[in-house]
Amino acid sequence: PVTISRLRIVHLQFILDRIRARLGWKGRLLTIAGRRVLVRSVLSALSTFALTVLKVPKKLLAEVDKIRRRLLWAQDEAISGGKCKVSWPEVCTPIDNGGLGISNLQRFSRALRLRWLWLSWLTPNRPWVGMQLPCDQGDRELFNASTTVTLGDGKTASFWDSSWAGAGTLKMEFPELHKHSKRKNRTVHAALHDDTWVTDLAHGQTQQLWPEVIRLNRWLISKNISLSDQEQDTIKWKHTASGSFSTSSAYNCQFQRDAQD
Repeated sequence: PVTISRLRIVHLQFILDRIRARLGWKGRLLTIAGRRVLVRSVLSALSTFALTVLKVPKKLLAEVDKIRRRLLWAQDEAISGGKCKVSWPEVCTPIDNGGLGISNLQRFSRALRLRWLWLSWLTPNRPWVGMQLPCDQGDRELFNASTTVTLGDGKTASFWDSSWAGAGTLKMEFPELHKHSKRKNRTVHAALHDDTWVTDLAHGQTQQLWPEVIRLNRWLISKNISLSDQEQDTIKWKHTASGSFSTSSAYNCQFQRDAQD
């Protein structure tokens, strides 16, 4: 869809039309197991491309869920709460977690969008790198929590947001410093050069931040960070044995986080 304003459901009506058109298979002719397969393999897959390239409105996902829920429980007829045998969030949980394995569209769309961030790291020469990506803050936080970065020249890793500092990010460890930094998007190389990260905190409230500034400075000294112009920063995905990103692992890890919480 081409629009200069924020995406609305009317711009993506064609997705709903395509999904409804697939309901030529009458639900009442199928068993519930057959309807589950239809929901998983056809109705859920039709919106995959749009979910990859767009940050679609939540209302659209709700409409798609309404169609999927109606077919699964009511054989494509009018649906009421009494016909739903299991809550929809539980239905949209992986089988290993006790659900029916039907995709949770909100989490699936997030997993699809994370590929943009992964490819931005691996192939920074792509023509779209540097342009606005269809990723929100939640996407970036999940990506940073799911990756580990090994420093080379420090010119790709984000000082505040990348997980180069050990268990987590400096944003998580020093939230007040991150909050008051005037340049949150600096790379590790740029932030460490002449202690620019300290200069970024120079404003009226700097005095209140000194204890945290000292703590971070001591931490940086203890790490004895040495950047090498001969090597690039490298990134590893935590949720696969190979260290490479996969959409399925990005999807499943969101349910693992629920279990941990």
